[in-house]
Amino acid sequence: MNSKKNQKNENNESFIENQKRKNENFIKNLPKELKKYLEILKNTSYNFSINGLEMFNELGEAEQISNTFIVPLKLEIYIAPNKTKSYLVVKGITAPEGEELSEYRISLDEFENGKWLINDKWGLKVVVNLGKRGNQIQSIKEIADVIEKEIVYQFIGFTEMNNKKVFLHYKGAIGTDEAVKVDLENETLNRFCFTNKEFEIAESLKITFDCLNIAPKNITLPILALTFMAPLTTIFEELSIPMGFLMWVLGPSQCKKTSMVSAFCSHFGNFNRNHSPMNFLDGIPSIEEKASKCGSVLVLCDDYYPASNRQEAKEMNRVAEKLIALCFDKISGARSKSNGEMRKMNRFNGQIIATGEIFPNSCESRMSRVIIVNIKKGDVIDENLKIIQEHQEELQYNMKKFIEYLINNLEKIKNEIPKIFDKKIQETGNEITSRTAEMIVGLYISYSILLDFAFENKFIKDTKEKQDFLKEGWNILINLGKEQNEMVETVSPINMITSAVDILTNIGKLSVVDYESAKFMKMQDINKDGFIGFYDSSNEINYVYPELFYKSIKDFYTQQGLVFPCNKAVMCKELFNQGFLYKTYNQERPQIRRKNPRTKKEETFIGLKPDKMYIAVRYNENGTIFTK
Repeated sequence: MNSKKNQKNENNESFIENQKRKNENFIKNLPKELKKYLEILKNTSYNFSINGLEMFNELGEAEQISNTFIVPLKLEIYIAPNKTKSYLVVKGITAPEGEELSEYRISLDEFENGKWLINDKWGLKVVVNLGKRGNQIQSIKEIADVIEKEIVYQFIGFTEMNNKKVFLHYKGAIGTDEAVKVDLENETLNRFCFTNKEFEIAESLKITFDCLNIAPKNITLPILALTFMAPLTTIFEELSIPMGFLMWVLGPSQCKKTSMVSAFCSHFGNFNRNHSPMNFLDGIPSIEEKASKCGSVLVLCDDYYPASNRQEAKEMNRVAEKLIALCFDKISGARSKSNGEMRKMNRFNGQIIATGEIFPNSCESRMSRVIIVNIKKGDVIDENLKIIQEHQEELQYNMKKFIEYLINNLEKIKNEIPKIFDKKIQETGNEITSRTAEMIVGLYISYSILLDFAFENKFIKDTKEKQDFLKEGWNILINLGKEQNEMVETVSPINMITSAVDILTNIGKLSVVDYESAKFMKMQDINKDGFIGFYDSSNEINYVYPELFYKSIKDFYTQQGLVFPCNKAVMCKELFNQGFLYKTYNQERPQIRRKNPRTKKEETFIGLKPDKMYIAVRYNENGTIFTK
């Protein structure tokens, strides 16, 4: 009897020893990074062994919770404009298999409910005993004090960090030695970053000022001033100086406006014509989200073009209107929640520059909030543009040093800006309207601070050279302001007509036929390519059928989802009064009578002057039709 009892005891001891060895081997083979959590777990009422995750009750008995030990690896805190979102990164290991479960990311909002224990990565591998889900969650909390905390910023530009002003970009922050992580969750937006290379600042600044030579300075200087206004935007706002406007670079297709503007934007990162942060085909929510993330930088929105259908035109118009509102109001969206509460409104504290072949007439009522910079084919000098494109890192370095200069001289700059602003506003006098004056003076102040920076770093050699730069800049900006006023004052059908004619001619949908060639052309060859009349080379006049011309203009804007705001008679009268039409002595009406070269019958035309409005001419030479 005693021998059987001893045998039983020996078997029990053998079983216990065997289980102990199995458990020791199990623990020994656990991944190294998990073992530190087991040490912490020893100081709690929880334990993990070959039997799974256990909890000791009041009697010291082990109760199984689940088959999986889940450990917190990292707390990720995502700070976006006006909201913060936190995620816990966890991983697990099962017992008795010892299978490692891959990392899984849980929103802290969903952590407590434990529903995430069954997820798309782990499937059904975590088996929690009935009613023990809360204990599984609690076991994670017990060891959470040692986990790493990682802050990820989801916006760029100036912000406050430890009571210091710092400038966030994709690769870190300017103004602090701390390691800072930024992720804008968009490949193109993540291009907003600065080089880690070092350059001789006086030499690298030459590249920035060489940007002025990409095209005529009446084009490039305002854009350069806007580029360095971008990091000053929050400072202007802190000083309550209104500086909300959209710059619109207006020019025909293939004039290289996008490549040129991208070169200026390269002060803030790695940009080219194929990587614009925004474009006019983005939806409004996308535009708002991008704007909210892009503070203190220059953001390009490319490319407003004549739409192929009415719906496309309507969407691009909505984007154009949103851009103007963003730049002027500095608010990127204020929709309500489903419960009726208003969402927090995101501030837009950067600058936007848009490019387009036309300016939407639906936005012309807001022209006072826009600065239009006109560019023509041939204005961009290819070899000068290429130099800038090959030296992006120098541009980034210059902007990085400029931002450091702003941080180090913040109070001085804040004191100087209002003085310069008031003085220059007075200098504009009655030459330009007050809103235009504010925009022009803002650009001047930004340009002057850039010159101060260049002077301090010995790129500008003496005060006379600096004054020459300032004088030139002021003259260019004042002239731009005057042009802007003229555009605001003369928002008329004439502007719409000339824009439409330029585009339709460029795409081969508007033409006249040479008067002499028409005699030898078939009617099907005449009535194509947007035929609207005849060109008389002897008088150098385009004799245009007013009804065909009017229909071409009206149909063009209808296709863009826009309304051409006058009838045929008003259009002809506007062209007549503005000097676009040829007229004979004592001619009082726009129309003129002229023989049709084919029928020899007199018909009604208007005589458009080619030097005022270019329209492509088709010729017939030995049976071959060509256009010039």
